[in-house]
Amino acid sequence: MSHPFLSSGFVSAEDDIPLRGNLAKMPVSSSGNAPLERLARMLEQESADGAALVRDIGNNPICRISYDESIPGLFVEWRNYATSIQLRFIHERILQLLEQHRVAKILADTSELPTVHAEDQKWIIEDWVPRAKAAGLRAAASNRPTAYFGRLAVNSLHSAMTMDIVVRSFDRLDEARRWLETVAV
Repeated sequence: MSHPFLSSGFVSAEDDIPLRGNLAKMPVSSSGNAPLERLARMLEQESADGAALVRDIGNNPICRISYDESIPGLFVEWRNYATSIQLRFIHERILQLLEQHRVAKILADTSELPTVHAEDQKWIIEDWVPRAKAAGLRAAASNRPTAYFGRLAVNSLHSAMTMDIVVRSFDRLDEARRWLETVAV
């Protein structure tokens, strides 16, 4: 069965998300989310990668977000280092997708994630995770990053999240996917 959103795969900046056969446009600038809109403005001025991220959250130099029917849930592929502003923008957009489309699982390919700075880890745990849980996130899985500091960051984040959300890391992405498919939410 096709999920009512993201059935075509990627999420664009305008979020051309099929909803019951209609295309729903949701530009960041009219999302009604002031922090997200502020982050978008900052990103557009930060760099070409930041501007690309705002234009297309589904496919840009930093990450790729799509819907994986096999889970079912969001799939986030980290492709490159994310600045603090980029990381927070991505997480705010993920939160927006969780809330709007009642997605309860996230699978992350973190193999190319070089690190997450301590300040951003703290923000994820103290600010974002409680909001993600309130939005319906119940389970997350990832593979382990290849970079040493990436592994440390993901391990730290996962160990802090276990009280709120069921989360596991695996050596391989296919193992993470198989486990997440079995998690009942």
